[in-house]
Amino acid sequence: MHVLVGKPAVEIWPVDRLRPYEPNSRRHSPEQIEQIAASIREWGWTMPILAAEDGMVLAGHGRLAAGKLLGIDEVPVIVARGKTRSAPMSSPTIGSPMRAIGTTRCCGSNRTICSRAASSYR
Repeated sequence: MHVLVGKPAVEIWPVDRLRPYEPNSRRHSPEQIEQIAASIREWGWTMPILAAEDGMVLAGHGRLAAGKLLGIDEVPVIVARGKTRSAPMSSPTIGSPMRAIGTTRCCGSNRTICSRAASSYR
């Protein structure tokens, strides 16, 4: 049985209920957070945050930070019931096209997402 069957697809959660996954390899600069915030201002909240039942953010760290920057108290969330970082989602491409502006920490250094990877979102 699919984990979302019989559950609302999108729930509204207070931002204080969500907690970023600190070892997340994707990082956004303040400028990138502002870009995401500008997108939310222009288009609204088009992509929910994906979170585990305990509130750990699985995808959408940049959106959460942008929402906080905008003073948004509640955000749309898809709850991945039964999923945690120790039991990750099967797709390595969880997230949104905006993730192409982030950086990935690898072996202690930051590497900008390459244009080839970003092109998969076009």
